[in-house]
Amino acid sequence: MTSLEIERKLISQGYRFVGGVDEVGRGCLAGPVAAGFVIFPSDVDDSLLSSVTDSKKLTARKREHLS
Repeated sequence: MTSLEIERKLISQGYRFVGGVDEVGRGCLAGPVAAGFVIFPSDVDDSLLSSVTDSKKLTARKREHLS
């Protein structure tokens, strides 16, 4: 399961938003790069987050379900 210790600590310190980012690029960084960013509510179900992983490790069906 994903550890959310850092995120929960930040929320307890009063931060309203804690997000994560991921990027994908082919070749050198000067070429095309796509980035995604997501913010979940602080009370998000941990079981949902535990199924989020590297998209290359997910089936197309699972990626669609999580999106």
